[in-house]
Amino acid sequence: MGPVALAQPSKPEPRPADRNITILNLRHGKYLFKSPFPINIVFEDNVYIASSYDLNMFGYGESEDEALRDFCESIIEYYAHLKANHGRLGSLLKRDWDFLSRMIWDN
Repeated sequence: MGPVALAQPSKPEPRPADRNITILNLRHGKYLFKSPFPINIVFEDNVYIASSYDLNMFGYGESEDEALRDFCESIIEYYAHLKANHGRLGSLLKRDWDFLSRMIWDN
């Protein structure tokens, strides 16, 4: 009987590194950030997550681009809701409105 070849264990795919980026483009024709906005991107459980510490918001997707797109959609929806109701906001929502109204250029 000849030598037996042992199967080599496969190496796991490298995990994308967590990173911090800034964006200006909200991927919408009507809204832009007035200055660079910080976003943290992580890869967990095969999903990319884009999040903001300033607003405690996130977006997710199968790719980094999908996560950023979902994040931007969430920001736009939140901003539009706060804008439509800014006269009736409680203190925490008013804080977010004050922050976003200074950060977003509404074309």
